[in-house]
Amino acid sequence: MQAKDDEEKKIISRVAAEAFLVKDESLLDTDAPFFDWLLDNGFQKGWHKGHWDGCDWVFINITHKLYTCGMPGIKIVQPIGDHAITIDEFMQIYNIYDKYKRG
Repeated sequence: MQAKDDEEKKIISRVAAEAFLVKDESLLDTDAPFFDWLLDNGFQKGWHKGHWDGCDWVFINITHKLYTCGMPGIKIVQPIGDHAITIDEFMQIYNIYDKYKRG
């Protein structure tokens, strides 16, 4: 039972905090460098569906360090500010949070 509970905690739509909606044409590629950056910085995939063709956005929850690729027509999680941001904008925001976390 504990293993199932742990799995459920890793589903991005089941955690309390909202997520940043990051949109960039490079995210059409499953091998986009940004996905590697997320993994290298301790983020885990927070959804079991995978990457959809033609989908160039990703939801990122920095509180729980989870991310998931978007799905056309599906609002997986509430985006912060109800709007998408760029990868560069996300990096600026993340660096601010990370600076204070290390503080």
